[in-house]
Amino acid sequence: MKKLFTLVAMALMAVGANAQTTFTEIAESEFTNLVNFTAVTYNDLPSLSYTGAGELGSFSVRGVDFQFKNSSNKDNFIKQNDQGMFSNGKNLIFTITTDNANENVDIEVAAKGGTAPVFEIQEGTGTIGAVSTTKGEDKKYPVTKATLTSSADKKITVKETTGGFIFVSYTKTGTTGVQGITTVKSDVNAPVYNLAGQRVSKDAKGLLIQNGKKFIR
Repeated sequence: MKKLFTLVAMALMAVGANAQTTFTEIAESEFTNLVNFTAVTYNDLPSLSYTGAGELGSFSVRGVDFQFKNSSNKDNFIKQNDQGMFSNGKNLIFTITTDNANENVDIEVAAKGGTAPVFEIQEGTGTIGAVSTTKGEDKKYPVTKATLTSSADKKITVKETTGGFIFVSYTKTGTTGVQGITTVKSDVNAPVYNLAGQRVSKDAKGLLIQNGKKFIR
């Protein structure tokens, strides 16, 4: 029974590790560690305005750290809609910290307009492929999915170099499944005992004990 509870607990931990983090309906309080960014409102939704004017700006939201630096202010630089959170221009960098080195993270991104975003992987491995700028029948830009792998320092750092993008979601997937279970093989040559603790021959009959387990022969 104890083993069953352990397996169930490990399975639940695996499910938690695969929880998808989306970037819709972000509350103002979720934007933290603001440096050269100011909270504002855009289309009645919480937004961020870059106020660095050439200085490095940064903020964190939903487990991701962001950095941005530009030669001019960008009003309402970080916005959100019903598809995700999006930047108003290029050079936004985001970093995801994983629980383990070489951990996979599924990323979902989309274009924010007519210019296709281009991504540069600065830390970790993988690629984010071509992003479509043609809206679908739902009037939304198609989502591009990619799997990136964290570095030995447990980091995935990505820079968008063209014109901004919509960050739809990310999912840490590197710890899926039940892992770390070691199967202990029984020693067939281990001594055999009766219930009185006396060592008996391997041909003995009845209720016996070997490798700490009871069996009948």
